[in-house]
Amino acid sequence: MRGRYGYGQPNVSDALAKGVKDALAFLDPKPSVEAGRGEVCAAYTDGGAFVVTIGDTSPIYRDGGTYPVQFRVAVRVPGAGAAKVETDAKCEVVSRSDDELVFWTETEKDTALFFRFGIR
Repeated sequence: MRGRYGYGQPNVSDALAKGVKDALAFLDPKPSVEAGRGEVCAAYTDGGAFVVTIGDTSPIYRDGGTYPVQFRVAVRVPGAGAAKVETDAKCEVVSRSDDELVFWTETEKDTALFFRFGIR
């Protein structure tokens, strides 16, 4: 990806974010966690649980969105289908299979959600 930015040109942040997103999608077309909204961070804890945080960062200016916002999350890790979901966020499981758990959740503007899955 190449682009030239100068005085008065669009912000490089959007192009950089798109480039990183495209590169990660190329490296892993079916990620372990996929959310319809927000920024996802996922990891295993020392105790063997799988944790996911989803941060909703709305645009600073002219955010015409209506909140709360509902969106779908898919977790694809071994044993996810049998995992117990622990969270204080609204959460409704849509489907389960051996290694996949799909659920709906919702968030308010500029908030973060935390989910813990007892997998191991």
